[in-house]
Amino acid sequence: MTELAERLASGPITLEVGVEDEGHDVEGALAGVAQVEGAERSDRDPRLWRIHLASDVRADVARRLVERGIQLRQLRSEADDLDEIYRRYFSEETADVAAG
Repeated sequence: MTELAERLASGPITLEVGVEDEGHDVEGALAGVAQVEGAERSDRDPRLWRIHLASDVRADVARRLVERGIQLRQLRSEADDLDEIYRRYFSEETADVAAG
């Protein structure tokens, strides 16, 4: 699954980042990190954030948050979700078939 996700990964990525303390300003901490296009706090849990990236710079995001004293609970790409992997895979296959 990881290999398939990496093969299909291209373009923008959305990360789901969980932090220990809801008082942290994740968006502010990521200001100036290349490829970070924005961040918003989840409506369902104030400790969860969605981070929008122009490309896969997960390591830079994690490093910056830790440097700012923000303790991470999770950091996962929404593209790593099995349903999303299959959707992209079959979407790519359909496009290849249509192209001939």
